[in-house]
Amino acid sequence: MNPRWPEARRTSPPKKPRTVLDPPGLDGVERKLARLALPLDGHDRVGAMTIEQLAAGGKRLRARLALAASRTLRAPWTDAIPWAAAVELLHNATLVHDDIQDG
Repeated sequence: MNPRWPEARRTSPPKKPRTVLDPPGLDGVERKLARLALPLDGHDRVGAMTIEQLAAGGKRLRARLALAASRTLRAPWTDAIPWAAAVELLHNATLVHDDIQDG
């Protein structure tokens, strides 16, 4: 167990992930995505569209893969959450781009 990961700091026995794609930290990714998508001001249309796109939800498979890879590589937890959020934002950007291209 890596002491830099949150379950290592618990006093009760840690809950083991059901699978490698069910790592701890997905809630941290969601919080990071919400902070990154905040509109800069009341007239920030891109920020508003980003919030709308992310609010659609999804399985967050890419974020799960990024967290699992971070854990496997023993990356610091403080690096894993932003990396997983960046992967998820990039994926959502490609979805929006694809929708624009399709008309």
